[in-house]
Amino acid sequence: MHKSTLLLCIVAYHTVLAAVQLDKLKLLPGWNVQLVTDQVPFARKIAISKDATYLFLGSSQDKVYAVPLKYDIGRNTVTQSGDVKTIAYGQTYPHGVVYDDQSQDLYFSAGYSSIYKLPDIVKNVNNPPAPVLVTNQFPATTTNGVKTLRFDNAQQRIYLAQGVNCDSCLVNYTMSPPRYNIFTSNN
Repeated sequence: MHKSTLLLCIVAYHTVLAAVQLDKLKLLPGWNVQLVTDQVPFARKIAISKDATYLFLGSSQDKVYAVPLKYDIGRNTVTQSGDVKTIAYGQTYPHGVVYDDQSQDLYFSAGYSSIYKLPDIVKNVNNPPAPVLVTNQFPATTTNGVKTLRFDNAQQRIYLAQGVNCDSCLVNYTMSPPRYNIFTSNN
């Protein structure tokens, strides 16, 4: 995807969605903005598949979503190319999502102490597997809050923000397969 394309997902709080006025946004020269979807309630963090065919969204409710995409290189536009799919549900605050380009797994944080993965999600998006627990060893207090994740594809590591009560901790949780590690730190 061209790096001057900005994806904008509109968050539909409650049942009311105000009219989107994209023309009111001021962008740098060469950048464009467009509405991709307004069909993901309480959307939070996003991740995109390596081939740019899916946009994955966590939410502040109990669902993780997949939005099929079509990227038009000539026009430098991204559009929704099918129905929004719920690929995980029943988790508390599954809002942090990251995509592993190598394994094509989608990882998401849930609750206050857990990280799950959906194996090979692009291939399985129409029949998503049950989430696989990666770890549930983080502090489970609400003061630590929900987790924001970042995946480093070069190092094959997930980084996450732990929260106020753990700003000075450094924890190494080994995941399966062993090439993954989770590090928490204030840096």
